[in-house]
Amino acid sequence: MKQPLKAVLWMMTLTICVATVQAGYTETMDPNSFAKNLKSDYGLVAVYATRPYVVLGEVSPNWGKRNEHGYKTYVATNEDIRFTRNKANTVLYATALMWPGDRMVIKTLAGVDLAGVKSARLLGVDRDLKWRKTEQGTGISLPEKPDYGMAYPVRIAFSDRIVEPLRK
Repeated sequence: MKQPLKAVLWMMTLTICVATVQAGYTETMDPNSFAKNLKSDYGLVAVYATRPYVVLGEVSPNWGKRNEHGYKTYVATNEDIRFTRNKANTVLYATALMWPGDRMVIKTLAGVDLAGVKSARLLGVDRDLKWRKTEQGTGISLPEKPDYGMAYPVRIAFSDRIVEPLRK
């Protein structure tokens, strides 16, 4: 690659990084401001400045399955969910890797006390979602599929600390 082209690419990368920092991607960021213009950045709110949750995520039976050539494949399904949390440990982000349809079930939260849940909200949607505890886990009713596309983070806010899943 020629030097001038490298310099241009480096400047573009630096500009994007500075714009991201200036946008203030923090836990208190309003997902309807800067990210609304960039549609695909709703997932950044659930990633940037977050911490790992005690459980990495929920994986479908197909995750890591070997194909006909013997190589492991990692193709997301609507059962694949990944978790992050905010620094204060009061918000849990459950990010579905594929659109789960009209209902998302978080099996990790099965059997735990959810009395401290203040709200559940799909990032980019301006209303709280209905949720309820079931035997399978926490069922969250979802609105129509948003148009921002790659991953679908649900923000679950707790009045105090995030509950930990039951140990098996």
